Amino acid sequence: GELTEEEIALIRKNGLIWGCDRCQEVCPHNKDAKIDPHPYFNSFTPHFIENDPDFQKRAYAWRGEAVIRRNIDILEDI
Repeated sequence: GELTEEEIALIRKNGLIWGCDRCQEVCPHNKDAKIDPHPYFNSFTPHFIENDPDFQKRAYAWRGEAVIRRNIDILEDI
C-alpha cells in the first residue's frame, strides 16, 4: 500500500528493504543464534528477484515482490 512520508523516511534511514526483523530478534528459536550475514543480502538490487526462480520459497517472500521492489525504489531514489 501507500506509505506515509514518515515510513518512507524510516526505510531511507535504516536501509532495510526486507523489513525490520523484529520477529527474528524475539523468536525463541533464534536465541543465541550465530549471526552469519550472507553477501546475497548485503546489497539491494532488483535483479535478485528476477533471477531467483525459487523466490516464493524464500523466507523473505512473505513480504511479496511488490513490497520489496517498492522498498528498493525508495532506496534507489536517495
